[in-house]
Amino acid sequence: MPLNMNALTTVANLKRYLDIEDNSHDSLLEELINRATLVIESLCNRKFKNLNSNGELQTVTEYHDGGTSSIRLKYYPVSEIVAVYEDPGREFGADTLLDSSEYTVDEESGILKFDAGNFIRGNKTIKVVYKGGYTTSPYDLEQVCIELAGILFKSTDTLGTSSKSFADGSAAFYENRLSLISREVIERYRRIDH
Repeated sequence: MPLNMNALTTVANLKRYLDIEDNSHDSLLEELINRATLVIESLCNRKFKNLNSNGELQTVTEYHDGGTSSIRLKYYPVSEIVAVYEDPGREFGADTLLDSSEYTVDEESGILKFDAGNFIRGNKTIKVVYKGGYTTSPYDLEQVCIELAGILFKSTDTLGTSSKSFADGSAAFYENRLSLISREVIERYRRIDH
């Protein structure tokens, strides 16, 4: 399985951590990095990267429920808001496009706020087109991925457990095996919807 574009570390960095010099385990290490990335995303309730094959941020379109003054976007930090629409009919034509002076975005937290109170009520009445996420992994988050992939590599008895769905608690199983420092890093990056 090739390394996912959105993986939080590289095979070279994991091999350095594990003190592996040959290429005999590269395929397995790619798979473990992909698994570790998925577990970390599950623990943090968010995705960290949204990259195309050139390593550039892709444009994301999200639909959100209205009736609140703020929306938490899926990918952050936010690098660009392309467009925000507010439409109870959910057609999102040009006449439903909000002017950029009507909202603000906290780039670091990914929170989009409507300046005039609340967005219009309704299910999926807000459409946001934007670019967000990391292009390179933050060093501390990459280290968590390296640690978790290393744990998976050294503990063949837990490899079968990683195939369970995250809803059944397997992500929490991995979190408990991480160092205290790594657990603190996960807590710092955890997305909390409000």
